Amino acid sequence: MKKLLVVLLALTCLGAMAFADAPAAGSFHAWDQGNLFPYYKIGSAAASMGWGPQWDAVHGIDQEWTFSYDGNHYGFDATLEFGMDNFANTGLAPAYTNISWFSTYYKFGDLVTVRIGKPRFNDYTEFSQVEGNNNKRFGDSDFMGIVQLFPTTGLSVAAALYMPGDAQATAVTNALAGTSPDYGSNFGIAAAYAMPDLASVKVMFRENEGTMGDTSTTTKLFSAGVNVSAVKGLTVNGDVQANISASSNTIINGFVSASTSMIAPLNLALDVFFKSVQSPSATGYGFEVNVEYPIMTGWVVGANVGYDAGSTSSTYVGWFNQGVGDWNGFEVWPYVKATFDNGSSLKIGFVYATETAGASNATIAIPVVYVWSF
Repeated sequence: MKKLLVVLLALTCLGAMAFADAPAAGSFHAWDQGNLFPYYKIGSAAASMGWGPQWDAVHGIDQEWTFSYDGNHYGFDATLEFGMDNFANTGLAPAYTNISWFSTYYKFGDLVTVRIGKPRFNDYTEFSQVEGNNNKRFGDSDFMGIVQLFPTTGLSVAAALYMPGDAQATAVTNALAGTSPDYGSNFGIAAAYAMPDLASVKVMFRENEGTMGDTSTTTKLFSAGVNVSAVKGLTVNGDVQANISASSNTIINGFVSASTSMIAPLNLALDVFFKSVQSPSATGYGFEVNVEYPIMTGWVVGANVGYDAGSTSSTYVGWFNQGVGDWNGFEVWPYVKATFDNGSSLKIGFVYATETAGASNATIAIPVVYVWSF
């Protein structure tokens, strides 16, 4: 850890000297979330304890580090995953398992941005407003390159080249001697248009192979999203994504979300989500409400209340607990939360849900959710 910080500091100093005439200095940002469950009980089984969140690539006490550096028209961002005290994740295969995502970007004036790596790229999808769930992104920890153009105010268009799964860790000399890639099955296009204080729309299409040259492993996704902010204090947004990889089995996921501060001091948010599977035919739907009330500076009491109507993996949407789907059915999650500078927070609550991941087992848990940020 110390060596990594020293290297980052050295790079920052070198960058500052190399770009001494730059109009603005670069800045570092960092973020992390961890979940401690001192009590977790499923159905009639004995109570247990553990760590989260489950979306971490490496499980155990969460020590994920999401950080970024934004300089003068260039930058880098990444999430490093290391569970428990195993910072380097020794013994894990493949070796890059501990890197959730990363990318380097370059801006050429206000017209072009180039991004290369394994990015988590949020420009062309919407997030729900209760727990932040969204559909698959244009860049969703995929090895790829993205070129963005900004031809006029409010408009951006993008093109992407994806690396097939078996080419992600292959040296170019070996790749050139192997199967030729199908570029038509490893590309993406997207566009977004924003009208300030009114609305924005986003669309994308992405197609990428799991195995180079094998079109049977191709994933095809189309999504469209909208965000409306025309009324002060009220935001409404939504996103629909269709997985059209198999012509005989289109899978659609989507949500409509709204939040308002118009009933101050209460802050209220609502998600309505749905899922449709063509074969075998199945439909799932649900909702989740979040309400928070400030009790003093930096402190709120709140609750999440929701219902995911499905009872099997095909019919429940599985978006509770930040999209992990650890529980579903009826959910109630009261909590108290302390907030600090730069987005850091500590939240302690109690969860009761009538089902566990589509199974008829009730969940009872005490989650402690901690976030640090600067």
